[in-house]
Formats: sequence, C-alpha cells, structure tokens
Amino acid sequence: MRAVRRNLKNVDNYPLLLFVQSVEVKENNNVLEEPYDGVDGIRKKIHEEFRDGVTNDQPTDLPPQRDLTHRLICIEPTKSTYRRQYKSSYSEKQELNKQVDELLKLGFIKPSSSPFNSPVLFVKKKDGSMKMCVDYGLLNNNTVKNKFPIPRIDELITCFGGASVRIAEDDMEKTAFSTDYGHYEWVVMSFGLTNTPSTFQRTQRLSKNTTLIAKKKKCSFYFKTLGFLGHLISSRGIQTDPAEIDKIKSWPIPKNAKDAQSFLGLADYDFTIQYLRYPDEENEVKRIIQSYEEDNETKEIYDILEENLPIPKSIHNHIKHYSIEDNLLYFSVVKGGNDRRIVVSPKSTLAQEIIGNAHDGNSASHFGYFKTYVRLHPMFYWPNMLKSVKRYCQRCTVCQKTKPETTGQRGLFSPLPIPEGRWTDISLDFVTGVPRCKNGHDMILVVVDRFTKMAHFIPTRKTATAEQCAKLMVDNCFKLHGIPKRMVSDNDIEFLVHQYFSQPLITLKQKERTES
Repeated sequence: MRAVRRNLKNVDNYPLLLFVQSVEVKENNNVLEEPYDGVDGIRKKIHEEFRDGVTNDQPTDLPPQRDLTHRLICIEPTKSTYRRQYKSSYSEKQELNKQVDELLKLGFIKPSSSPFNSPVLFVKKKDGSMKMCVDYGLLNNNTVKNKFPIPRIDELITCFGGASVRIAEDDMEKTAFSTDYGHYEWVVMSFGLTNTPSTFQRTQRLSKNTTLIAKKKKCSFYFKTLGFLGHLISSRGIQTDPAEIDKIKSWPIPKNAKDAQSFLGLADYDFTIQYLRYPDEENEVKRIIQSYEEDNETKEIYDILEENLPIPKSIHNHIKHYSIEDNLLYFSVVKGGNDRRIVVSPKSTLAQEIIGNAHDGNSASHFGYFKTYVRLHPMFYWPNMLKSVKRYCQRCTVCQKTKPETTGQRGLFSPLPIPEGRWTDISLDFVTGVPRCKNGHDMILVVVDRFTKMAHFIPTRKTATAEQCAKLMVDNCFKLHGIPKRMVSDNDIEFLVHQYFSQPLITLKQKERTES
C-alpha cells in the first residue's frame, strides 16, 4: 500500500482501476470454457455498433450494386448445360415450394426462360431443417475456374456467406433451376457454384461498408476459448481439439495406397503427432491383439465373437473352434477343449518373431522345422503354421552354413570343347508351343553348328517318333554338311530312345552326347 500511495502522489503517474467479476459456466457446442462477461456498457456498445452486420433475420432486400459481381465464364460459350429435375418426395416438394416463394419475395431468384437447367435436391441440417441445394455439376465442369487464392485453414479467420453478393446480369441465366412450379434463376450468388469461395474471398477484402451480413446464431462472443475448424483458439495460443485427437487415436489401419496417403497427409500437419512405442516385454498381449488388424480373416472372426455379430455361412463351421478370453482369441480342435492355443495373425511380424525365438533363440538349438513346430504347437496357432515354420528354417543363415547336406551331391559343370571346324559339332533341341500350320506341323527341330552358329529350323510334329527325327536330321543336315563328329542334345525322350534314334547314327559312325 505504501508503494501505491507513493505512486499516486507522483503527478506523472495515472491510476488504473481493475474490477474483478465472477463468471458463470455455460454450455455451448463450440465453447469449452466459461464466457467472459466483461463490462456491460462496452458489450452493449459493441452490439449496437454491429447490429446491422450480425443478425439472425433474413435480408429483406437485394445487396447493393458493387464493383465486384460473381461471374460464370463458360469454357464452351455455345454449350448450354441441361439436366432434368431429380425425383422428390411429397414433403420435399412442399418444402421446395415454400423456399422458392420466400426467395421470390426476397428477390434472390426470378422466373427464367433460360436454356440452362440444374436439378434441385435437399440436404438435412443438424437442426432437422432442409437446405435447398442446386446440383451445378455439369455447369461447374464447363466453367472457367477462378484462381483467386483461397485462405489456408491456419490463416482463415472468417466464415462463408453467399446471398450478400450479386451475380452478373449476363450470367444469371446459367444458374437456372427447375421445380414442379416453374423455372427460375438466381440473382444473388448461390451455394454449389464452382467459383463461389474465390468470389467471396475477394469480397472479404473490401471494406465493412459493403453491407455483408453474418448470422448471429453462427457467431460466438465473449468467450475465452473457441472451437474453430478442429482447433481451440484462446489467449494461450492455438491447440488441437481433443475430439480431433481421439479420431487420430482410433484411425484405422490403412488397407490401400489411398488410405496410406491420407494418413501421411495428416501426419505431416502443423501439430506434431507423437507415436507411442510400447515395450515388447510389457505389452505382448497388446501386440497379439494388434496383429489381428493385419489379417482380414482373423479380424472378422475376432469382431464377430467380441461384438456378438451374426455369423456368415462361409465361416459358420470354422468359427466354432474359436473363443475369446481376456481380449485374446483362442483356437481349439474340439469346441470347449483343453487344447486351447493363442491365435496369431500369420501376416504379422509377431508370427516371425515367435518362430525365431523357438528356432534360434537363447533356449533353442536351431532344430529342424518339425521339432520347431512341435515346440510352438501347444501354445500358438495360425493357418498353415507348419509351412511358415518350414519356410523360416529353410532360410535360416546359420543352418545353411553349418548343417550337413541331406541331398545328393550336384554334378560338376564342365565346358564343352571348342569345335575343330564347321559342322563338326552340332547341338539340337525342339521348339514347342507354336501354332499348327496347314501341313500339321506344330513343333520345330532346331539344329545349330557350334562353330559358325549356323542353324537349321526343321518343321515337324509333336507326335514324331525318334526314328522320324533321325530321318529329318539325315535329310536336312547330313546330306548338306556331312556327318558331324559330335552331337549335343538334352534328355528329350526322342533322343533317349537309342534303339530308334541312335541306330541310324551308329550306322553312320556318329557319337551322340546328351546334356541336362
């Protein structure tokens, strides 16, 4: 108090009086904290100053003529877009008649004889009332897009409005719509037109004297914290709405590329998303439950048993082997038996970790796949479990390096000797799978000289015998180039039947060599 008195005695200082008033908590959809009453006189003054700009009453006349009007410039000016009216119910027709009469009285629409037409439909609002909308899809596709920049969400500070802006006189006919009671066109800017946001943003740049009206019931005054486009705006700054955070926590696992792109776009937003990492040793149960999301079949069974949903006929006989206890899915061969095993999704990484611990863990000794399977079988289950274990053991690097070979030794590869001259060494094989020609040939016998790479392509049939193949060699190759010293072929049946194929070659003192 002494300091206050001392400051008051100084003529250069001015006193400042602060009044503290209690507040009352009120509920509001967009408000999370109590309203700030402030001084009644200041509040009344603000209300009086902006009384004409913030009201729940509909405008009683058209907006004034401004320099800015909404334009609809068509890509194809000679093309008029016309779409028939949608089918509507009796209640919708009554509501349409009522809203059209109101718009006619306000002067927002007028009777039309335009060649354009767009159908009318209704959208239900949160309060249960019906909002009349016009489907301008065809017109928007034929409209030149206005590239005036739309504000970002993090920069947006105003709401939208439409009936405060006129449409250019030349473009009114393009907004025509039809009802059962007549053909009309808009005089003021309507909801659904492609360039409406850009036009309104231009209008926002004008002064407040342009007679723009905001709906009072959509505005909030004297609040410390407001909900706005998924954010909470207060004196403490901008925060994320807790309701939006709950949506992120319950975000489903992406099932395709489009879902993944949507989630990555969310993860790159202004606010940092902290991904929780659960320790494996403390949350094995949670990891098992999360693995169900990675397999559609397992997830379907889990959801049916968890939520008591109707059982589809396709899995009616199969689902009787499953049960849920403590949020875990169990499998048993006999319904209600004691051989229950924990179900793990085969597509999850957890299944591979389980096999790894049983095969090459600290208590394992790199057993074979069947012994590894026997260790896992009493505790876990997933479809084709034995195949998964076998595939893992076959790919184990330690087993491949240290365990002895159980199959026969492979033969050594040896290169063929270099030919001495032309047509002394030849190779032959068949080309199959070719279309049948008019002569009935559906296979080609290929004979290649290994020295010059010259080749003969001899047409034949799949039904050709070994003796016929030997005759083709004599008629098409040997009579032209002489008898080769060596022939190389694969283990085809025609070449292996020596009684018929090799006998003519032995007569000609020919050596044959088969290669696999």
